[in-house]
Amino acid sequence: MCLLIMKMTMLMLTMRYILVISMGQKMMLMMCHLVLMSISQQLLMSMVQLLLGQLMLGQLVLMSMCQLVKRLARELVEYSDAGEQVVEAEGEVEDLVESNYDQEVEDIAADTCVDPTNFWDTLQVLNIPPLDCGSGSDFEARSDELISLEGSDGEEVKQGPVRKFINARYHEFNQKTNMHDLVYEVGMLFASANIFVKAIRSYAVKHKRNVKFQKIDRNRVKVVYKLDGCK
Repeated sequence: MCLLIMKMTMLMLTMRYILVISMGQKMMLMMCHLVLMSISQQLLMSMVQLLLGQLMLGQLVLMSMCQLVKRLARELVEYSDAGEQVVEAEGEVEDLVESNYDQEVEDIAADTCVDPTNFWDTLQVLNIPPLDCGSGSDFEARSDELISLEGSDGEEVKQGPVRKFINARYHEFNQKTNMHDLVYEVGMLFASANIFVKAIRSYAVKHKRNVKFQKIDRNRVKVVYKLDGCK
């Protein structure tokens, strides 16, 4: 009987010990689970922070790119506006040159009509001896006759057969030497209409001729002079 009681006691102690060990294992498992959860939360927080940092960096890069695109677009618009202003300015300069040319020609005469009854109020003739009167004398220069015997760069053109024939037959006006001592010749060549106008004006002032410029079209300039007493 005593032996049975001792065995029962030992069995109970063993079961209690096993129960304690089992509870301890459960506690250990719970503690391990909590530790793992804590580590997972820390890792999760770190990953979230890293992701937020990447998003902020991407946002900054995107904002920088947007600002760069806006600046390039603004500079492109300014460049386009500047180009349009340059084109408009060039057009205004050309218009100004054309208007000055027209004014320079029209300043010589009071009118642009070919009517001989017009009043000749330009470069008045003083003490001119009476000469034969007529309808007046005309100097007429066409654009195909206003040619230059020099190249575009100022160098003399090669003397071919055609050029030698032109040089031998026609005399080219030289504004550096002939402007103040002009002697007209049949077939005289002028480099441009502007030089032609200056030469005639200088001749009229020196010889006291009452001249009048009449611009017929853009390719031809007509000069008419008349003496006092002529009708």
